[in-house]
Amino acid sequence: MINFKTFLFKRSSGKSLNSVENAEPVSEDNREIVDVTIILNIWRRKYLNEQLASLAGQSVRPKSIWIIQYENHIISQEVIDRYKALFVELVTIRSEKNLKYFGRFSIAINVDTKYTWLVDDDVIPGSEWLERCVNKCESLNSIISCTGRIIPKDNCRPEERTATGYQGIYYGDLIPGRLRNYMEEDTRVDYACNSYFFKSEWISAYWSVWPKTFLSGEDIHLCATLKSALDVGTTVLKQVGESDSGNIKRPYGWDRNASWRGSDFIDLREEIIRYHIEEHNWRPLNWLAECSGTVGDENVISIERTPTA
Repeated sequence: MINFKTFLFKRSSGKSLNSVENAEPVSEDNREIVDVTIILNIWRRKYLNEQLASLAGQSVRPKSIWIIQYENHIISQEVIDRYKALFVELVTIRSEKNLKYFGRFSIAINVDTKYTWLVDDDVIPGSEWLERCVNKCESLNSIISCTGRIIPKDNCRPEERTATGYQGIYYGDLIPGRLRNYMEEDTRVDYACNSYFFKSEWISAYWSVWPKTFLSGEDIHLCATLKSALDVGTTVLKQVGESDSGNIKRPYGWDRNASWRGSDFIDLREEIIRYHIEEHNWRPLNWLAECSGTVGDENVISIERTPTA
């Protein structure tokens, strides 16, 4: 038998704990319970065990965890059953249809906790991440993420590699020589990637604008709609150690299931960025001084399209 104190010790000491056999609830767990619903999703990746271990070892306890499983590529119930005793609530939502990127945001409409945290299936957060998200979401009134992008002026293809690389565009990830996320200070970005912590009431703004496409861009859609409708920004937090990192296993996102490997990834996201700028009055950070034209009392950004091969 393994009790919760033993579990936390192994997490904090850096020892690997790949399963929690016959886990039992421990009444003396005095950690604060945060009013948050964490939404995980399962498709083809096999990191659920590590994600649940990470969430069970957080410095604060989440009120609820919802696991959404699309299709039947992974046998997950055995893993879920092992962890049920370690959480206040752990529920599974199964769909034979793959609802893809926007599915979890539609399910988030049903959340009744103060906060919602959506975590990609390749992200393993450090032990202090949830507590930091709560504090920073409140103090900054911002979407909180471990990774983000700043869109260069007049460039709607920020994730396309250029001769100068990704400097000044990618934040939190793509740090040479580091296998976990790293940021030297809290940084405001245009949109988040990988992990999305926000106040649950904000989800109404998300769905006040119909997505340009359901094939990509749920992250851009979140940050663009909340900024345009509510003036809520997006912040990538400082991450310098393992415990305060939003993702300690970056290489998990490099596999063949990664959406960025798709041949139409850049083109789709270009159209989504243009859609929010041209039709829904989104102002990327570097574009604020470049507004031209008006609709009513609001400035509108006009973009020249760059021909692509």
